[in-house]
Amino acid sequence: MGKLTTRGVDALKEPGRYSDGDGSGFHLRIDPQGRKYWVLRVNDASGKRRDVSLGSAKRMTLAAARENARQVRDRIAQGDGAAVVTPTFREAARLAHEARTAGYRNDKHVAQWLSTLERHAYPTIGDKPVSDITRADAVQVLSPIWLATPETARRVLQRLDRVMRWAVGHNHRDERIDMSLVRDALPKQKGKRAAVRRMPAVPWREAAEFWRSIQMSTSAPQVRFALMLLMLTAVRPGNVRLAKRSQMDLEAGVWVIPAEEMKAGERHRVPLSAEAVTIIRSAMALHDHDQLFTVGGEPLSLDTLRMMMRRMGRTETPHGFRSTFKEWSLQAGWSDHLSEAALAHQDPNEVRAAYARSDLLEERAPMMAAWGSYLAAPPQIP
Repeated sequence: MGKLTTRGVDALKEPGRYSDGDGSGFHLRIDPQGRKYWVLRVNDASGKRRDVSLGSAKRMTLAAARENARQVRDRIAQGDGAAVVTPTFREAARLAHEARTAGYRNDKHVAQWLSTLERHAYPTIGDKPVSDITRADAVQVLSPIWLATPETARRVLQRLDRVMRWAVGHNHRDERIDMSLVRDALPKQKGKRAAVRRMPAVPWREAAEFWRSIQMSTSAPQVRFALMLLMLTAVRPGNVRLAKRSQMDLEAGVWVIPAEEMKAGERHRVPLSAEAVTIIRSAMALHDHDQLFTVGGEPLSLDTLRMMMRRMGRTETPHGFRSTFKEWSLQAGWSDHLSEAALAHQDPNEVRAAYARSDLLEERAPMMAAWGSYLAAPPQIP
């Protein structure tokens, strides 16, 4: 095939690679979905042949792509190849997780995050350029574990999404993979809701009294603040333990929890009551780290919160405060769909869930404000 032309590129439809014909390594790649990308094939510092993603043919002209390719070759000749060569999925996963955990010292968590991908993703796509990973690849990775170990499959899907987002942000891909379409291509996971186990919860009528007990507790301030924020926001304990100052917009009164830290794998916005903002400001005043609640530089453990409750004479669990909030919201007259949105529960009705695009943030804010006022109200004198 001769040199590529604009008209010829427009006419090409078959998936594959189409060289520019000059031996420079510059070529057009068409993926199985028919999307077209400019790619430069080069040899890295070790002599291994690698691909450099130059961008989408839909957004970049042939002339601009050739110029980009020339600049990349110049950078490689100057010894700057590592900055431009497209990483494999294995390399991208390591870099993505290093970027996410920069400044943290929890090596165990880093190892667990990567070991999950090592077991379930690397055998299939580990050595594939991250620019070439497709929805079909994601489905292939997830299919063997989707029904056998649903919880592990959910974690793998979230981590695939994280790596793809990192790749887009570093110009190694033109777009991320829509993981909702990956889910649609997999079988329905049966019985997931039936397996839910209720956690022992503080009765809602005792919640305000327990709140005052926390305020008077002699426990470390960061532990008290974490437990109080858990009560105020009705999020899962893991979300509070991993909360970061960079996730908090205190002026707007919103806490944004990223998708990879949510059970459902979707970003969750939490409206913050005045009481919650006060607690967060108090926690921030204890140190300058991004991680909000720490002990010895590490995030609080769930056992730390449990033990505080035990010392206060309670047998319930930190997770149970979600049930406490739910029961209060229903007796206080708040609609079920608002409290379910606050708890980040997914609607089991797939058709209804497909149309429910809003997270109801503005509607949830008055409910969370009322909950905060209920907890912090002074005791009534008979």
